[in-house]
Order: sequence, then C-alpha cells, then structure tokens
Amino acid sequence: MVRLLHLADLHLGAKFKSLGEKSSMRREDLSEAFKRAIDFAVDEKNKIDAVHFAGDTFDSHKPSKEATELFRAQLGRLKKRKIHAILIPGNHDAYEYSDSLWREEFDWLHLFSEPEIGEPLILLINGEECHFYGFAFDSRKSNEPFDEFKAADSEGFHIALLHGSLGVGDHFELHNRSVPLNRKKLGKTRMDYIALGHYHNFDEINEGGVTVVYPGTLEGTRFGEDGDRWLVVAELSQKGVNIRKEKFNKRTLLSETIDLSDSSDATSTVRERLKELADENRLLKLELTGSANSAVDVGSLIKAYEEQFFLLQIVDNLSLLDSKQIENLRSEVSVRGNFVDSLLNGLDKLDDRERSLRELALRKGLAHLGGID
Repeated sequence: MVRLLHLADLHLGAKFKSLGEKSSMRREDLSEAFKRAIDFAVDEKNKIDAVHFAGDTFDSHKPSKEATELFRAQLGRLKKRKIHAILIPGNHDAYEYSDSLWREEFDWLHLFSEPEIGEPLILLINGEECHFYGFAFDSRKSNEPFDEFKAADSEGFHIALLHGSLGVGDHFELHNRSVPLNRKKLGKTRMDYIALGHYHNFDEINEGGVTVVYPGTLEGTRFGEDGDRWLVVAELSQKGVNIRKEKFNKRTLLSETIDLSDSSDATSTVRERLKELADENRLLKLELTGSANSAVDVGSLIKAYEEQFFLLQIVDNLSLLDSKQIENLRSEVSVRGNFVDSLLNGLDKLDDRERSLRELALRKGLAHLGGID
C-alpha cells in the first residue's frame, strides 16, 4: 500500500486585505494549518509515504521570505522522515515568471516545471513503482488539451497532479490562467489517482475507474469555502484507491440568508440569530432578504456583536419598496414623503432591473433625507 497526503491551494502568504486588522491573524491561520498538515505527515502512526502539492502552495509567485522559509523548513521535516514531496505550481504561484520562487533550489522537492506532461517521475515506494505525472502551466507555452495524456504501459501505480478547472466552481470564474479539464477525458487516462488543485472545496469523482479528487483548502480563504475543511489521504493498493479525510480547520466560514418578510420585528430576529451563531472561531456572512416591516440598523448590529465572532459581515439586501414602513412614509407631508411617493408610483409595471434601480434610488435618497425612522 502507498499512502499519499494530498494538499492543494494552501495559499501561504495570502494578504487578506479585506479583513483589516485581522488579516495577519488569518494569514497565520494558513501557516499553522500547513504546519499541522506536515505534523500529520511525519507522525509515524499515519504512515504517509509522499505529500502532493497540487498547485497554489503560495498565494503569489514571489511570496515573502517568511512564507518561503516556512515551506523550506517543512520540506526539511519531510526529508528527515524520507517522505517524498511532489509539487506542481498553480496559477497563483506560476513557474513561468522569471522571478518565480520555483526557479530557486528547493532541497527534497520533486518539482514539475515543464509546460506539458512528459515522461513520468518514477519512485519506488514500499516496493511499488509509482509513476507521477504533472506539468507547470505556462500561458505562453502550454497547449490544450490538458487532459488527454495516458498512463505509461508499466506496472505499478500511476498518479497525476493537475491544477485546473473540472467544470466551474462557484467561487471563481474561468480566466486565461485556468486549465480546463473534462471528467470524461480524465477517465480515459488510465491513472489510478488524479490529485487536483484550484477548486477550493472538497470533491471526489470516480470516472472510468479513475479516482479524481479536489482536497479543498485547509482553511477557508473566502465565503463560499464554508463549513468543514478536510485533510485528505489517498490510499493506493491492489484493491483500488481509498480516500480518507478528517476535519482539519481551526476556524469555520458560514454564509447564511435570513428572509425577514414574515418577521414582526426584523432587528430582534437578526439579533437572536446572531446570538445563536456566535463563535469566536466563526467567520459569518449574514444576508438579510425579504420585505421587512421595519428598518434594520446593520451598523449598530455589527458593532454590538462583532467581538463574538472572528469576523462578522451583515449584507442588507432587504426590499424597501415592498415594506409597510415605506408605504407609511408615502403619505407623509414632507419632501421625504413626496420623494417616496414618486418612486413607488408605477411599481407594478417595472421589470426586475427597473425595480432594482428604484430600490437603489430609494435607499440613496432616503439616506440624504434623514433615513426611514
């Protein structure tokens, strides 16, 4: 049996600029998660034979000295235990740049730096010949198709590392640095295991006898990477491939939507939900939807509850146009009342886009006219 620890999208050194004063803490979370993953690898009871880095180990092709030295130190721990380290660059830490860190020397690292899949790297692990395939995408040199390679006609295990898009993930858009992959074609490669990176949520696919896995991030890097994160181990034996995973993240992202249409007191409803979800290791994005009977002071709620979360975002997507409170303002004898009345006229004749524009105009106008209280 051969046991492979499959890592991808570590994004070491990520800036997290949107997190403000907590950006450095979140960056450290990623570093600590990586170190804990290597702790797992070097623990003799886990019997890890090789560690795969399936792209975007770093968040940029020229990371900080601190992030680079962290990686070197962990490679040193793998070397001490004679655990193979096999890596392909991703789109974030691409090899093609002349100043890419991957052009430096890294002891104890099997790095795929060619722009196309060529002859496999062959390693003898536990008496088994393991054939590893991979390439470093180069926008100037790599050519499609990227998924029509085949396993060599040799005994042993055949494993590919690819950083690409098997369909479109909901957290990113295809762009000119994405490698498009087709599951049917991957199923014809005769691989035993294909270790993917790029998509940030865990996914396991079995196609044509080939096991294809995205391990996802060890710590969520943005909303959409919600819930549990996993440490993924692939066990290869003559019986086939077995995937083992264990919950690994320190902090958890959660995206939730509350429809306040039927709430008699929208603010109280939101407040109670925040109490239920409060957790110092949670990053929460709470979206408010529907037509509330009363306004919700998002700023005040964030100020009151943000210390009970690692991060708290409240997105106000309530519809003012259909709320009773706005309807009441319509009859107010004032500039504000006349403004509201003019925007509510003819609503039933508007399409969705025009209603959205009216909604935006209403919000911005009322903000200049004293709000809706």
